[in-house]
Amino acid sequence: MTQHEVRPLTESEFREAYELFRRALLEPPSKDEDWARNSGRYEPGRVLGAFVDGELAGTVMSTTNVLAVPGGRRLSAGAVTAVGVRADHTRRGLLTALMRAQLHDVGQRGEPLAMLHASEAVIYERFGYGVATRARNVELARVRAAFRADAPLGGRVRLVESPKAETGDDLADDLPAVCVVPAGPDRPG
Repeated sequence: MTQHEVRPLTESEFREAYELFRRALLEPPSKDEDWARNSGRYEPGRVLGAFVDGELAGTVMSTTNVLAVPGGRRLSAGAVTAVGVRADHTRRGLLTALMRAQLHDVGQRGEPLAMLHASEAVIYERFGYGVATRARNVELARVRAAFRADAPLGGRVRLVESPKAETGDDLADDLPAVCVVPAGPDRPG
C-alpha cells in the first residue's frame, strides 16, 4: 500500500484530472477544444483525486443523475465516470481508496444509488457494483397498448444534426421544457 491522500479536487485541478484519466485510457493529451467540450461534466465537490507525495496519481468523479426504478419511482443517483490511476501507481490501493471515498460521498449526498457503465466490469465487483441487465426483449401487444393518461398529445419534433456545433442552435434553452421532472421526496427538482 502506498501512502496517499484522497480529497475533492478544486476546479483549478479538473483539467489535470481529465488528462490523467485520458492517460489511463492510453489516449494522447487533449486539445483545448476537447477540454472545453468536456469540462462542463466536472461538478465541484464530485471530482476526487488521490495524491502521492503531493502529485495527482488517480481520479474518479460522479455526476448528479436520476434513475428510473421498477414501480415508476425516480431515485437520485451518482453516475460514476472518469475513473483512472496512473500506470506507475496501479495495484497500490489508490483505486480502492478513491472508490470508497466516492461511495461515501454519494451516500452523504442522499443518493441511494451509484451507477457505472464500466469498460472492465470485473474490476468494480469488489466495490459492490454488479450487472444490472445484459439485454431485455419486450413484446407489446398493440391491441392492449395505450399512452399514459398524462402523456402529452401533440407537439413538434425537430431533428437536430449537431447541436450548436454546426447550426449555432443552442438547445440548452429548449431542454428544460422537454425534460421536466416533477419534484418530490424521491424526485429531485
